[in-house]
Amino acid sequence: TLPSEMILLTAYPNPFNPVTTISFSVETHRPDKIGTSLLIYDIMGRLVATLIDEQLQPGEYEVLWNASELSSGIYLSRLESGNIRQTRKLLLLK
Repeated sequence: TLPSEMILLTAYPNPFNPVTTISFSVETHRPDKIGTSLLIYDIMGRLVATLIDEQLQPGEYEVLWNASELSSGIYLSRLESGNIRQTRKLLLLK
């Protein structure tokens, strides 16, 4: 089942130091689980964290990301579900 709608919200707080909450929702017309991944990339496009990579039920989710081991800078959160992808900018300030 492919998602009919997916929403990746802006992280809160953003800018953050060093923890932020990323909220998103995945909806379909059927109650099946959906292969979903939430990935974090640095500004150079390197994968720095995989927060979710699993089958999720349709619904709303929140994930905490602790970036204490990373340096200050711009990061990108990328939500992928089926063939739908959304990206949001995150700013880590230490």
